[in-house]
Amino acid sequence: MRTIFVFAAVVLFLGACGRNVESAGSCKVIDIENAPKAKCEIKSEGKEIVALETTDNSLIKTVTSLFVTDEYIIVFDSGSHRILQFDRKGKFIRCMSRQGRGPKEIPWFAEVVFHDNLLYVLGMGKLLVFNMAGDVVRSIALDNFGFNSCYPASNGGFWAYLYSNERDRPYYLSLLDENLNVVNNWGEKHSQALYVISPQKYFFNDGAGELYFYHCLTDSIYHLTDNGAEPVYRFDFGESDNLDYQKISQLCDHDEISNERNGKMEVGGGRAFVGDYLIFTYAQNLKDGAPMYYGAYDTKTGKTYRLSNGISIPFFLHKPTKEGAYFYLAIPPHVLNEDLLKEYEQHCGHTIKEDDNPIIVIDKVTVTLQ
Repeated sequence: MRTIFVFAAVVLFLGACGRNVESAGSCKVIDIENAPKAKCEIKSEGKEIVALETTDNSLIKTVTSLFVTDEYIIVFDSGSHRILQFDRKGKFIRCMSRQGRGPKEIPWFAEVVFHDNLLYVLGMGKLLVFNMAGDVVRSIALDNFGFNSCYPASNGGFWAYLYSNERDRPYYLSLLDENLNVVNNWGEKHSQALYVISPQKYFFNDGAGELYFYHCLTDSIYHLTDNGAEPVYRFDFGESDNLDYQKISQLCDHDEISNERNGKMEVGGGRAFVGDYLIFTYAQNLKDGAPMYYGAYDTKTGKTYRLSNGISIPFFLHKPTKEGAYFYLAIPPHVLNEDLLKEYEQHCGHTIKEDDNPIIVIDKVTVTLQ
């Protein structure tokens, strides 16, 4: 059983989702409390197996982010604080960035985002943009403020969850221009930072390429466009399980916030658009952990379903399409049983050792509910 991620508290959008959204009628409610049960069937459209080359220069400790293009596989290895680039057959090409203070280096890695064939590497005091040749095409110093999470915007700037360099460091969602000037920001500021284990989970796309932001405390999803941020979905667990966002917005003490959230239902770390469905996880916020459940929202009909079966989808590594979604798994060879390891060796055409680099499984899937 997995446990739901526990995040430090922050409220970004209370004014929008707590009060104005309901009256405006623009936020669709994902009603989990009254949702009927359904079984989710995941159909594989065909897998591609790639064994990443293992050398002294390419040894991977921990895969935190994984990006796959028509030509490359890019791995953010948080264990060794490096970003490694392989070709689609798994041959090691180069280390694109590592921990350090050089022109291509970051003192401390916070987030890696892939967008429009460019790699955005965010870290302490710096944001680097790489092309696929491994060149730095842009280096941005973050002197007056920092990003906790970000995503490229269509105006040449960034959507960012950021803080100012003021003493109280309020956090809020902002749209920045290409010179990092704030175009606008949304929601009430809060002195506590959103603790993001894998930040790319909070900015995510649907099959049409539309960009969304998930706020873990208010359990709301915002659609991000050139016109700004608009709340479009709000998860509802019922009166007894929903958080009092207005009350929490006035709290700054971490223990008080944790106590206020304890025992309440919250959406977990997994959300992904697969075709017409928004698949998500949820669980009860308990200090000792709690079982994770699965749900699905049909974006065409507006119906919510509680899934009666667990589903094996790595939410944090996916590329949605109009029909389904591509999911990328990074599997250490030592966890595979003998039969599956032999099957993967046949796909790759060579022997795979237990301590070799992870095997990348690229799988296009579709989802149906029964």
